This record gives sequence, structure tokens and C-alpha cells, in this order.
Amino acid sequence: MSRNENMQFIRLIEDSSPRILVALAKCNVARSRYYRWRQKLKTTGTKNLEDNRPHRARTWNQSLPEQVGKVLEYATFYPELSCREISLYTTDNEGFT
Repeated sequence: MSRNENMQFIRLIEDSSPRILVALAKCNVARSRYYRWRQKLKTTGTKNLEDNRPHRARTWNQSLPEQVGKVLEYATFYPELSCREISLYTTDNEGFT
């Protein structure tokens, strides 16, 4: 949701009724998200109201693109080898597992 949509949503929920939890359930918005938005609105105003939770670009065990390229290059050059043999080659000669 954009900053303006979040602000409108907060105003709508606050003005709707004293039963905030029921309104949030109808809108399918988590309580924690609503209260996080509301706190941001009170402390910093509308400039930081966008909901941007941190996320990782890649997982800790994901291979780098150049590593994948080396594995694929070796696998296409030696199609008779099994995946285990290719893994052993990359561990011994390329320096990654």
C-alpha cells in the first residue's frame, strides 16, 4: 500500500467504530501492521508511513550467479559426470561448494 492509502486506512479504521479488531479482520489487515502504521503516523507523520519491512536480497545458502555459471559450464562440458562428481570438482578446483 502507498503512503496515502495507509493514511486513509488508518483514518477509516479509527473513525469506523470502537471495535478496531473487527474492522481489521474485515479488511484482512494484521493488528501488528495497523498499529505499526499508526505509530509511524504519530511519530514521523506521513513521510514514513509506507510499510517497508526489511527483506534479504538472497538467502544465506544461495549460490552466486558466477558460481552457477561455472557449474553449468562444467556440466555442459562434461555431460557424462553425475551431479555429485560436478560438486566434488567445484569444491576441489573452484573453491566453493
